[in-house]
Amino acid sequence: MATTEVENVVEGATGEKSESSAKAAANAQVTIRQTDMPPDMQKDAIAVAIDALNTSAIEKDMATKIKQAFDAKYPKSTWHCVVGKHYAASISHQTNFEMFMSINGQTIMLFKSQD
Repeated sequence: MATTEVENVVEGATGEKSESSAKAAANAQVTIRQTDMPPDMQKDAIAVAIDALNTSAIEKDMATKIKQAFDAKYPKSTWHCVVGKHYAASISHQTNFEMFMSINGQTIMLFKSQD
């Protein structure tokens, strides 16, 4: 994803663009490893994740912030988030509600569980 695209993602998801969020977005190295989310939801996930990584120092707190943001914005089911540099997972998720990405060396798995 190009830098300008990441900047637009952050601005679009938060509704505003601060100098720090623009700088963070410009420096973000985003790699989407696997997803079946719609494009708008992908943009939300990237923006929320960049914010969480820049405002939290502990991986658990990053994951909680991302999960809570998606629970609030997409409340019809429960979201789950894993953040870290070394982990393995085997999950079941609802179709169209999963994203596996890396941002600045942190790997993030975000998914909505099956009911």
